[in-house]
Amino acid sequence: MIKCAVFDADGTLIDSMGIWLEADREYLSSKGRELDPATYGKFNKLTFAQSISYVKKHYGLTDTEEQITADILKIVGKKYENDVMAKDGVKELLRRLADCGVKLAVATANDKELVSLALKKNGLLGYFSGIVTCDETNCGKDDAAVFLHTAETLGCEPSETLVVEDSEQYVKAAREAGFFAVHIDEIGKLGVGRRGVIVGAADIGRYDIIKEYLKDDDCFIYCDAGLKHEKALGREADIIVGDFDSTENPNRETETIVLPHVKDDTDTVFAVKEAMRRGFSELLLVGVIGGRIDHTLGNIAILNMLHTAGCHGMIVDDHSEIEIVSDKPAYVSDKFPYFSLLNITGTCRGVTVKNALYPLDDAELTTDFPLGISNEPLNGKTAIVTVKEGRALLVRVRY
Repeated sequence: MIKCAVFDADGTLIDSMGIWLEADREYLSSKGRELDPATYGKFNKLTFAQSISYVKKHYGLTDTEEQITADILKIVGKKYENDVMAKDGVKELLRRLADCGVKLAVATANDKELVSLALKKNGLLGYFSGIVTCDETNCGKDDAAVFLHTAETLGCEPSETLVVEDSEQYVKAAREAGFFAVHIDEIGKLGVGRRGVIVGAADIGRYDIIKEYLKDDDCFIYCDAGLKHEKALGREADIIVGDFDSTENPNRETETIVLPHVKDDTDTVFAVKEAMRRGFSELLLVGVIGGRIDHTLGNIAILNMLHTAGCHGMIVDDHSEIEIVSDKPAYVSDKFPYFSLLNITGTCRGVTVKNALYPLDDAELTTDFPLGISNEPLNGKTAIVTVKEGRALLVRVRY
């Protein structure tokens, strides 16, 4: 799961790229020089200090590097303080991450003070624990040292850290260093603060029921032949996962993760793990119940996997909705005529069921006797289920 996030500044958090070209032209013009467009791209691979050294040498400037730095920062500083705007959607993304307890920092090749000015101007500075520059690691982003250093300052491992960049080159470098890295254009596939919907290949008869559970901002991950449900659900795939042993790879522009035929994870399990890796902590699974009983039981076990990882999962089919009940109470409204409480992990102790036809008080559920099968909420009441020790599977039955 994502615990930390590291953001690039220019071109990712703030729309500032054109300002540097304009400022460099202005500075060089003041020195009787003309900007050489052919060499401008070199700056992308350099730290801020290295860029100053390059400018001095390439344009034959007699000023010291300290003076060149001061002159350029004077020009750019005013623009960063007054003109630079945040990129669309960035503030909402940062708010979602912060609300989910994700620690945030900036990793930049730019000057720290300039970035601070722009972030403060746009009301973003308060979201970040710190700003780390490439000058601190004395190398550009292409070797990922600045990402590693920034994650270390946040107290996070690369595997639990998201990196957001506007450069495919730096996304690649971060991924090779073990980070979950995305291009800024891919932030719609991040799960923090959103829900993921995993669609399997089991039959769905009542699409109208499933659609009642869907949200506008859900991210849809279709597993292999689960694509057969795409049209009826009315939601296009954001991500496709599968070994394509039961349907053909559609070969769309949609992100598609092709899996080997021989593997430990089923396509559905892989999709769930991938969703968690992208920061989804709430998952809805549909098209995963019915057909082969082994796949059904395996997919129910996914709810345990999610609970162990600190995530919440729910399975919905034509007849019921299924979730894990553990340390937090669960509720069953009387719109569900039946519900069952089953132990699937060992002994459940301290099980209490209130407002039900068959109440329980500090009871014990075992795996060898289905004491909690086929209960009913009292008419006009909401049944309340609590478990003090262990986990139980709550099945709310619609009909």
